[in-house]
Amino acid sequence: CWGDENGGTNSAAWDQVIRLSSPAGQSYSLVLNDLTPGKTYYCRAYGEIDGHTGWASNAVSFTTFSLNQWPHQLTIRFPDGPADPLINFPVLVRLHEGLTNFSYAQFASPQAFDLRISDAGTGEVLAYEIEDWDSAGMSYIWVRVPRFTSNTTLHAHWGLTNATSLPPSYTRDGSPWSEHFEAVWHLTPPLVDATGRQLPATDVNTSNAAGCVGPGRGFAGTNAFLSHGPDSSWINSAQQDLTLSLWVRASTGVPDAATPFGTTGGGSGSPLYFSANTLFFVKKWNVGVGTVSKATSPYQLDRWQRLALTMNNGTVYAIFNDDAPVLIGSGISLNLETPLTTGRRNSPGVNFLGEIDEVRFSNTTRSSAWMKASYDTIANHDTFTHYGVVGPPATDSDLDGNGIPDAWEQHYFTTSNINPIGHSDDDGMNDYQEFVAGTDPTNSASLFDVQIVSSNSLFTVRFFARQAQGAGYDTLERYYDLQSASPFSNIWTWTGVPLMTNILGLDHWEIYTNIPTGRHFYRARATLK
Repeated sequence: CWGDENGGTNSAAWDQVIRLSSPAGQSYSLVLNDLTPGKTYYCRAYGEIDGHTGWASNAVSFTTFSLNQWPHQLTIRFPDGPADPLINFPVLVRLHEGLTNFSYAQFASPQAFDLRISDAGTGEVLAYEIEDWDSAGMSYIWVRVPRFTSNTTLHAHWGLTNATSLPPSYTRDGSPWSEHFEAVWHLTPPLVDATGRQLPATDVNTSNAAGCVGPGRGFAGTNAFLSHGPDSSWINSAQQDLTLSLWVRASTGVPDAATPFGTTGGGSGSPLYFSANTLFFVKKWNVGVGTVSKATSPYQLDRWQRLALTMNNGTVYAIFNDDAPVLIGSGISLNLETPLTTGRRNSPGVNFLGEIDEVRFSNTTRSSAWMKASYDTIANHDTFTHYGVVGPPATDSDLDGNGIPDAWEQHYFTTSNINPIGHSDDDGMNDYQEFVAGTDPTNSASLFDVQIVSSNSLFTVRFFARQAQGAGYDTLERYYDLQSASPFSNIWTWTGVPLMTNILGLDHWEIYTNIPTGRHFYRARATLK
């Protein structure tokens, strides 16, 4: 028996009762997964034989690691998110070594089993799915946010060595796609439906290709397609409240009527498709639904576009990228007899040429705010998603979790919610670097610099080593390293200058005089410990 309260010797009072069988004289074990960080749990064993019950003499307790014990934290914001909350919205997070202070070497598990993502406001640990993990490049993660708005702030945590044995179950069971998603294909090999329903998908002659989010699939224009669920009967039954979407990149030479997604209907069935109308006077995406076919938004070659369709009680809209919905028709009824396919309709001569990614089916009519946010998190990711600076976990003195103590921010800005990578005084150092260096972020003349001074043909290198003191520096000390490099064939290798590393800043000048002959460059680095 186990749970977050001690149920004593009453099995009904415990949160969880798990029955195990173990041969006499042998031990048993149980792995508890997905526990809440920083919470105390209780366990107690009992046995049953011939109607008699015996309990262990005492319950044992343990406390899980708090998220503040994860050594690395990254704050992620979405200031251009929706004004009204989107419930259980899957937002994209991208990790790469272009982020300030981020390194894949910081992870305790090479598969990122130690990654946790939390809501900064509530502290809730959020379900996520790693679509593609590439420690040599860009990694893509989908995070389910319970209430996604422009005020949403997330914290990503990693580096805890005690969290490397297994990934959380929510990374594998489709939890991020719980909000009315019937099927989600990222088209990242293997071709698995991410909702956890394991809907079948058959790959016919497609190829590996770069997608709009990680890997996608390539379609050569001749008999290359994906056959997958949901089947036609599900579409027919869900047509009163339905959303379909996919991302496509049509290649130059795409033939007229090339279809990235759809079905002809078959027999007496009705068609449902997107197709490219390449006639020189049209050059638009055609949408066919039931008996209605309409040329809508212009297609663009060699550029990713999001194609989407909503159906609600017979009214059908098409949505291209984040444009306003286009009315296709009203009073429309579907009767599909053949399954939908990606890459063609199920007849010859209409094969798609290009790449396709992120195919999704939802058993609800998505709102315009949902459709815009789901477009922005992919197409406009760099402006839609604001990444902070990787650092130690936020504490009570950094309630907004941006890596800078609130007291320091309030001292200079009278607010505690500044952008740590912003440049308030345009002096070349961002505000986080100003905090580390101890300079004034509102005064461009307040600099952390290295000076080379010449006197009587002798050169010295010097810098001012500031003491960590004042607002925001409680319990911190500032240390300095002087480094040098001698460029050779455009290769720079910075090394610490002997006797000039790990210097405690005490508001004093550090001067280096033992300069070797030849061409050398110098820089100083400040760190807070």
